[in-house]
Amino acid sequence: MINKECENSTREVYNEEYFQGDHTKSNYSGYAEASYGPSRILAETLHRFFRPLNSLNAGCAVGHDVKRLAEIGVDAHGVDISDWAVEYAGTPRIKRSDFSQNLVNSQYDLVYSYDVVEHILPERLGFAINNLWQATRRDLLVVPATYENGETFDPNEPTHLIFEPFRWWVDFVVKQTGARFDEEATQRFAEEEHSKIFGYSHRVMIFSRIGA
Repeated sequence: MINKECENSTREVYNEEYFQGDHTKSNYSGYAEASYGPSRILAETLHRFFRPLNSLNAGCAVGHDVKRLAEIGVDAHGVDISDWAVEYAGTPRIKRSDFSQNLVNSQYDLVYSYDVVEHILPERLGFAINNLWQATRRDLLVVPATYENGETFDPNEPTHLIFEPFRWWVDFVVKQTGARFDEEATQRFAEEEHSKIFGYSHRVMIFSRIGA
């Protein structure tokens, strides 16, 4: 079931009420404040694990992780569909762009996308995944919401448009891009404290150009 409000007006959905409202338009409440600590931990984890010289967060929201990566020496950037989130971020490192429609014109050692790809209109997903893969020189980290039991609607998050299990996502990325699913790196990253504490261990997936 696709929420028609999202299908017809995707960009306008992700406004201040979506991020900051009291669970009225999404599963979020006070996102900008609540995400600060977890996002900074994520940035430090990414830096330690991947050691990128530069990075792109595709769907970065207010970009706390992008700012933290920049603080610790990474040439970090982010894009997001939300005018409100980009304005709130208030940094030239974060720009408004929809990677399911607009090509990423640079390449990065690390491209990552947390809790974003399930929001993409299904007919744009192939372009979006290829876009992320062509934007990385080394590693692509994708973390979708996964649905293992045949769900077709999420009452807590009506902007989720794609409902598939972990293996479907892995196979989709590989088929679309020819990327190598790095099972060993994925498992190691799933064991990272950030992945465990914030419930990502069962749905992180890393695709690598190294050793392909």
